[in-house]
Formats: sequence, C-alpha cells, structure tokens
Amino acid sequence: MKPHAFARLKYTKDLYSAIVRFSLGLFIALYVWVGMSNGDFSLSIVEYTSFASFYFIITISLALDLLRAPKSPNRRYVTLVFDLSCTTYAISLTGGSSSEFILIYLWLYIAYGTRYGVNYLSTAVIIVMLEYNYILFTDSTWFHHPLTACAQLFVLFIMPLYLHSMLKQLREAKLIAEQATQAKSNFLATMSHEIRTPMSGIIGTAHLLQSTKQSKEQKEYTQALLDASKSLHALINDILDFSKIEANKLQLQTAPFDLHNTINEVVSILSSDAEQRALDFLIYIDPNIPSFVIGDSQRIRQILFNLVGNAIKFTQKGEVILKVSTITTFDEQHLKKSHSLSESHTLEHHKEHDITLCFDIIDTGIGISHEQKKVIFNSFTQVNEQQTRKLGGTGLGTTIAKQLVELMGGKIGLDSQLGEGSHFWFQLTLAVEKQGNIKERYHNRFKSQKVALLVCKETLYETLDAYCHFFGFSVTRCYCESELLATLEQSINQATPFRLLILSAGRNKNLPVKLANKINNLNFGQHPAPKKIYLNYLTKRSSDQLLGGKLFDAYISKPIIFERFADLLLDLLSPPSKAIKKEICCDLQHLSLTILVAEDEDINAMVLTSFLHEAGHKTTRVINGAQAIEALSQESYDMAFMDMRMPEMNGLEATISWRQQEAKGQHMPIIALTANATSNDRQACLAAGMDDFITKPITPEQLNAAVMKFYQK
Repeated sequence: MKPHAFARLKYTKDLYSAIVRFSLGLFIALYVWVGMSNGDFSLSIVEYTSFASFYFIITISLALDLLRAPKSPNRRYVTLVFDLSCTTYAISLTGGSSSEFILIYLWLYIAYGTRYGVNYLSTAVIIVMLEYNYILFTDSTWFHHPLTACAQLFVLFIMPLYLHSMLKQLREAKLIAEQATQAKSNFLATMSHEIRTPMSGIIGTAHLLQSTKQSKEQKEYTQALLDASKSLHALINDILDFSKIEANKLQLQTAPFDLHNTINEVVSILSSDAEQRALDFLIYIDPNIPSFVIGDSQRIRQILFNLVGNAIKFTQKGEVILKVSTITTFDEQHLKKSHSLSESHTLEHHKEHDITLCFDIIDTGIGISHEQKKVIFNSFTQVNEQQTRKLGGTGLGTTIAKQLVELMGGKIGLDSQLGEGSHFWFQLTLAVEKQGNIKERYHNRFKSQKVALLVCKETLYETLDAYCHFFGFSVTRCYCESELLATLEQSINQATPFRLLILSAGRNKNLPVKLANKINNLNFGQHPAPKKIYLNYLTKRSSDQLLGGKLFDAYISKPIIFERFADLLLDLLSPPSKAIKKEICCDLQHLSLTILVAEDEDINAMVLTSFLHEAGHKTTRVINGAQAIEALSQESYDMAFMDMRMPEMNGLEATISWRQQEAKGQHMPIIALTANATSNDRQACLAAGMDDFITKPITPEQLNAAVMKFYQK
C-alpha cells in the first residue's frame, strides 16, 4: 500500500469498522469452536470451516476495497447486509432464538446508526425483522413460545426506534451548537473589524509622532503609547486566534519564507523588553540551518512571540535564551538536557528534503511547579495568580502556542522546577526550499585567522564561539584583562597576531577604556593591530561611543544576530576587492508611485497616506467604492489600496466592477485594506480580483512590503 493511500483512509469510519468486523469474527470463531468441543453446539467441522472461510474471505475483500474508495455508501450497504446475514446464520447454527448472538443485532444497530445515520439504521431494522422472523419460524419458536418470540421482536424493533429518537436529539443539539458557533464567529469578525479600525489609527498616529520633532519626555510618552497599543493588538490577536482554533477555522498559509529573518524579527522586537528588565537575552541559530523553508511564517512568529515573551515577562533576573537547532528525529529526552551551543547539529549538504527544527526557550525565571505543569497549556491558565495580577496577561499564550504547533504537526513540551527557571521547547518539521542557505557565503570566510574573546557569560561565549568557528576563526578565550594582554603579547612574540578582539562587559559597567588604551599601546611591529569590537546593550551604544571615542572599531548590540555580526566582520576585515555583495530586497527610496487610497475612516486615511508620502509616493484619497471607480476611470494609477467596508459601494464590489471594465492586457495591483482578519475575508478579496491582503493596524514596513511585491527592480 502506498503511504499516501493509507493516510487517506487511516482515520475513516470504514477502516475502524473493518478492524472491528475482523476482530469480532475471530472472537465468534473461537467461541463457536470451544462450544463445538464442549458439545454445546451440534455443528459439523465442514459447516464450521465453510462458514468461517466464507466470512473471512468476504471481510478481507471488503477491507481491501477501502483502497479503491475509502468512503463508499454502496459498500456500506453491502457490509450492513453481510454483517446482519452472517449474524443471522450464526444464530441459526448456535441455538436459534436462544442463541447469545442475538445481542450482536443490537450492537449493529448502534454501530450503523451512530456511525452512518438513520437510513442505515432503518435498513438494518427491515433486514433484522425479516431474517429473525425466519429463524423464529424455522426453530418453531413462534409455535411453542409465541410470547418469547413477541418479546424478542419487540426489543429488536423498539431499540432502534429509541436510538433513532436519541440520534435526532443529538442532531438538533449539534445544529444548535453549530449555529451558536457561527453566531460567535460572526460576532468575532464584527468585533475584530470594529476594534482594529480605531487601533489602526492609534498605532499609525503613534508611528507618525515618532518621526516628528519631540522633546525627550514626549518621545518617552510616544514610545509608551506605541508599546501599549502593540500589547493591546497582540492581546486581541490571541483572543481571536483562540476562538478560530476552537471553531476549527484557523487555516495555515504555506509558502516559502526566510526562517532566520522571521526569528530575528521576533528577537529585535522583544530585545528592548529584556533590556528594560536587566536580562541577558541570548539567541543562537545554527548557521547550518537552511535559510529558506516552506511553512506558515506568521504562525511560527506568533509561537515565538508567545513563548519568548512569556519567558521575558516571568524572569526577574538572569537570562533568557532562544536556541534554534536541527534534529533528525523527535526526541523529547534530549530537550531535558542542557546543550552546549557550540555543539550544533550540523546538517549534511542539503537537497530537497524535510528538516526537523528544535526551538528551545530557556529562562532563569520563577519556574513552574509539577502541578502547574499539568495545566500550563490549558486555556486562560497562568502559573501564578499573584504574578498574573502584577504582570498581566490572559493565559492564552501557551495555549495558542501548543495548538498552533500541533496544528502544524509538531510537538511542544516543558521542563521546569519551581524557582529554578523553565525550559519550553517545540519541534516542527518543514520542507526545505531550493534556494539553500544564504549563510554559506560566510562559511570559512576568515579561515585560519585568530580571534580572542573576553566574555564573562558562558552562554554568550558559546554563541560567539559557535559563530566564529563557522566563519573559520581560530578562537581563543580569555577570562580576564590580564590574561588577554598576556595572550596578545605572546602572539606578537610568536609572530601569530590576532586579527580580531571581541570584548563584552556586564550591564551597568563602564566601558573598559583603560583596557582599550593598553591594547592600543602594545607594539604590534609590522603586523596591523587587531580590530576591537565591544559588545553591550542597544541603549548603551551611544554612551559607549562617547566614552570610548575611537578606542573601539565597532560595537555589537545584544542579543547577537548572526547576519548583523557577519556583515560587521565583513566591513572590518574583508578588503574591498573581496567584499561579498549583500543580498538586499529592493531599494524603494527612489521609487515614486501614484497610489489611490479608498478609505472612509479619516484617521486611518491620514495614517496611510502619511506613510506612503514618507516613502516618496503620491496619493489620492476617496471615501467609497463608487468614487474609487470614478477616479480610476479618469486617471492612471500604479496601485490602489481598497478598504473592504465602505459606504455606498464596498471594496469588493468596487474591485469586481473595475476588473470588468479594466483595459485588456492591463492589470493594476489592488490591495485589500481591512480590519477583518479571517481566512474567509482573505479568500473573498482574492476572489473579487484583489492581489493582496493587508490587515489593520498597518505599519510602514507592511506597506513597503506590499509595494515591493509588485514593483521590485
């Protein structure tokens, strides 16, 4: 059997019925054989063998027919007649009306009625009434024990009637539940639109405020407003996604994406939260992991936001680590051990295949007790009510993460002790895209060159050590300033100088200016002085530069993102003639488009047009679909953003109308602009002739990405 053929029928009702039919046949055959041996049944070996052979041959044939048609109504009726007729024959061979096998009739009533519906149940009743009446006549029960015959027929007739009544009530209850679910979905869709519309204005206005001239205090207020808006947006998304998952309406989007970039986006957003809490936020992505994979990048991003965000929220001091590596099989035990980051799971040179990724989120936070671990993935559950009141949250983050991971066919788990931190992990198997790994261009780029690391934190050292080895460096670790200076002097004497020094300081420590001066005062002779990189927090960089002046050649912000680190090394160490051309998406700075904006909400229109103007585009705004059609007919536009819900004529109607009258051979990109966030809305937009779909609230990055899809150079 082909794997995909088995997968098609693996969970079908018919396969389950076939297994039960075969198992029940074995039990009955054994039961009758024992009865024959004890003299309870007057049955010859020939009769027994013939009946058993016939039964199992037909049973196996019907099971094999599942490969042809996993769900066949005709085969179900054939199996119904076969099951009842074989039961009737078995009853006639084992005592007639006194046979225990009469109970199998009731079993078959329940099985076919609940599994396949009322029509099969009615058919079963008719067949049983005819066949069992035949038995009652042939063994003279009707003549010698009429009361017994009536009682048996009454049970065989009234039982399916009662079952039919129960099934009817179940169907009605199911219908009511489905209607309630639909009503809830409609309510959520409406609320999604009504909430997202003003939120789009709030977040967009906060973005615009950031670009204006402000005092330091005003900038802090603006940032606080933007952070609060994003938190509210994330909260709404969690609630809506939870509801969609509950209703089995959440659909995954499968497309190629840059896995490393997706992870780095999450890290960049959450790093400021970690810094505000004085946490060491460390990230390690195995450079051997292919860059481009196929899956739902939005959902993977959401899982990471929830799990890493929770790790930061519930960690008061210490560190939070995000590690992404590869494994060949699902192995939960390896996740319960601490891995050295330098011991990466190296991939063989990859071709088209699936890859299993392991995401580890480790923190030194409050930890989770054994009892709490049992319910941590339940809805609206927090590990600590006091912490919940203090830090906020709905308790949906881990629930949604678990549901999304399992929806993508992965596994998720937790290892934690109360007061000793937590280790969340999840695994996903994704298809590798053909483009390969863009990090291969950095592999062994600095082969045989020497780097010295002065890093206190062990996990930070492991990350730098792994990355530097990938670049081809020969790595030397120093534990203190005096050891570093001694190592440098020794390398000078041996004529094997270091090419690079990376130094890190703990939080709230001054820049080691004296150390930098001592390094600069060393006599490197004919060899160039090593380049010096200082590692610190993002908000410390400006003060670092003021403190150190030109004592250091470059600064790296924690957490270390591989691409930024690699590009920095290229700038510092690679001659211009050997510089690697960086792959960038699309430079839109000099691209100026004429864009139509159809949006009835004034604030949202202001935000959208402001974003587009800042990107160098020209805009025209209309407030409904009818005006949009008129504007498109009078002037030529490069692109249109169309709100789904507008008075007089909505965006869908306007798009359909325009596509019908658009000149042959021309196709202007139309992008849906909507607060609706469901997959049905996306499908409706695409079906109407729109080219893309943007969900409010809108960011400048979203708009630029939308334009890039259609106007790449």
